[in-house]
Amino acid sequence: MNERNRIRKAIPALVMIACFFIGTTTGYLTNDLAAGILIGSGTGLIIMSILRMVMKRKKKTPAEDANSADE
Repeated sequence: MNERNRIRKAIPALVMIACFFIGTTTGYLTNDLAAGILIGSGTGLIIMSILRMVMKRKKKTPAEDANSADE
């Protein structure tokens, strides 16, 4: 279980690095490296934050949903 949690924490960082390299490569190919780096970093940060929110979300059981509706 601990190994699984460690892998789940590493996934958003790997996506960030992948977006950075994709942006750098695109910028290099279009002869605008600075814009490619900034676009890749920005996209990576946005996707990383979304992934962290999705992965932190707990799956509620039906009993927990019923209890929250009563309050």
